[in-house]
Amino acid sequence: MILNRINAILILCTLPTVFAGCVAPLFGAETVSAHVILLILDGERYSETWGSPGRENIPRCANELAPQGTMLTHCINDGNTYTLPGHCTLLTGHNDEIKGNETDYPSHPSIFQLLLAQKIPTDRVWLVASKEKLNVLVNCADPAWKDRFIAREDCGDTHAIGGNRDDKETIAKALENLVKYEPKFMAINLKEPDIAAHRQDWNGYLKAIKDCDAIAADLWSWLQSTPSFKDNTTLIITNDHGRHIDGRMEGYASHGDGCSGCRHIGCLILGPDIRRNTVLYERYTQRDIAATLAHLLGVELEKCEGKPILESFSSSKAVRTSKD
Repeated sequence: MILNRINAILILCTLPTVFAGCVAPLFGAETVSAHVILLILDGERYSETWGSPGRENIPRCANELAPQGTMLTHCINDGNTYTLPGHCTLLTGHNDEIKGNETDYPSHPSIFQLLLAQKIPTDRVWLVASKEKLNVLVNCADPAWKDRFIAREDCGDTHAIGGNRDDKETIAKALENLVKYEPKFMAINLKEPDIAAHRQDWNGYLKAIKDCDAIAADLWSWLQSTPSFKDNTTLIITNDHGRHIDGRMEGYASHGDGCSGCRHIGCLILGPDIRRNTVLYERYTQRDIAATLAHLLGVELEKCEGKPILESFSSSKAVRTSKD
């Protein structure tokens, strides 16, 4: 169980935490979230997750977490449906054609850089990922921002084939840093649904979705049982992209075009500012998720076309919870 690993980390981590009790939000009285975590489950197709009538592959998110938060039924990636561009959009609010080599950075500054520009300590802004190539996301190509305000990152394994590491090791690293530094913002990537699907391992792909479901639920349970994060942390669980619909190209084994399978993603938002037991049927994009993160964290994304999903906030009066 993930919680067993969490408890082990808590026992082993003897260093005192920093910034204990620092819970005042940057966005004033509008939000109470002192910490924001973005959990990106790489390459899950909506038809195997929230789009499945029985939601049998995500039982804990569907049955334990959804009643505690707001679920979006029509959230899409309307940009490039590959891993790096999807992550880039979620963190910058811009659709980007980032290719993923060592010198190719996002075109716009990310939430990481914008937070650090507000003089948030570096140790309180983190990217933790199973895929090594995602480490480029803490920087950007804009000359005004390049090589400045660089967040802490712990991505992949340089000694492993492909630079990737096991998701269990990634979540353990994330939890270790949550305990030690109490980050203001952390983005976490879990790779296995995408990797298993690319192997054309259907059973492995479904197992990876179920494993991510358990990790997400255990993470939320830990946050709500830990004084530093209880009732003051927002968790957004989403995807970078989906997968091809059945009958198109390689089907579930690949992704990257504009089909509905690649574009349709899941999104569940939980936190003290968020409506409980709410379903929103409007169309939202990854840029809207980025804008929501920025709203919670009190930063302004440069020229972002997305809008905060205020309908998910408990203070909002503009909520629709039906298809009508």
